[in-house]
Amino acid sequence: MCVDKDFSSVDVVVLINSSYESLGIYQELTEKGYKYVQDMGGPLLTIGYIDNRPICIAPLIHEIGGAKVLHLEATSELVDWKLIDKWIKEHTPAGTEVYNNPTNLIINFYHYGVK
Repeated sequence: MCVDKDFSSVDVVVLINSSYESLGIYQELTEKGYKYVQDMGGPLLTIGYIDNRPICIAPLIHEIGGAKVLHLEATSELVDWKLIDKWIKEHTPAGTEVYNNPTNLIINFYHYGVK
């Protein structure tokens, strides 16, 4: 487990396919006036194996409008979304909202007006 990140404090999770999607979220929300503090990185985590092939994720916790948003990118050649969902449930608070589309996260911020 990554000891320098507190996944238990996460308010929401967004699954991203690339750092470009994180950049899009950053650009969209900062242009609308949201305060955005970026996590500057950390280790990749290997959360399991399938046929001796690692399943790896890159978890970054950004603070957006006061909310802690876990950006989770699957980084390994082989991706197992069920294993990733299990990891999310085991490491984030019960009932944490998970968005599999960054656009839905942006809409949620607009809808609730969090700044």
